[in-house]
Amino acid sequence: MTVRELVDKKARDPHWQEVIVLLAGQLQDPEPLLKLLADETRDDPLYHRLALTALCLSELHSKVRHKQSEIVDHVTRH
Repeated sequence: MTVRELVDKKARDPHWQEVIVLLAGQLQDPEPLLKLLADETRDDPLYHRLALTALCLSELHSKVRHKQSEIVDHVTRH
């Protein structure tokens, strides 16, 4: 199992929330992770994955967060 598959599988598990948020904050390029989490086709009606994406954004360094403006805009629209 790849890290991507693991994160995709555990994204709705509250026990993994802090792990995924920590991972996002440690990545030099969190864009693939954020896009995976923000994918509306993989989310549920309560937007658990989108909420997790928002939590991840709060952990990014300002320089990295600025590069993710498209995802930030997507999260704030919902």
